[in-house]
Amino acid sequence: MDTGSPGRADDELARRMGTVLDAAVEVLAVDDVGVMLLDDGDELRVLGASGAAGRSLEDAQIEAGAGPGTDAVRLGRPVLVPDVAEAPDYARVWELLRDADGAHAARAVLSVPVLVDGVVVGNFNALRIEPSAWTDDEVRAVQAYAVAVGAVLRQAALASRSRAEPVDPS
Repeated sequence: MDTGSPGRADDELARRMGTVLDAAVEVLAVDDVGVMLLDDGDELRVLGASGAAGRSLEDAQIEAGAGPGTDAVRLGRPVLVPDVAEAPDYARVWELLRDADGAHAARAVLSVPVLVDGVVVGNFNALRIEPSAWTDDEVRAVQAYAVAVGAVLRQAALASRSRAEPVDPS
């Protein structure tokens, strides 16, 4: 998984995030998941995805400048889409997905905000390649994974800060 810059701390973040994403696919019984984070300019960037369909969804949302993940960040709440192909607000996302993945494009998407210390820093997207309604239990489960992603990010930030603090030579 690409986390943006090289280094041991980034390798550890990638390893931990990969573990969370791989577990999420299995536990949530979805086809793929992905995570996008806000950068310093408040633009969403892909942190990772468990597979090609998740990566395509994230890339399509970034290229379109819209999507369930973008809306989850903007609104600060879950966004449920039973079928991206039938959602007028996401027509451009569907066009990009269809062109990129064909039969393996995300159809059902559940996006929830990722928070660190109460601040929305990105989103966690669960997807299915077949249209599907999302149940309240599934929403709660995806939200739990978004909390796990936030915890991994918070730990990484704390570790990075502790390494950056000056050492008292006395």
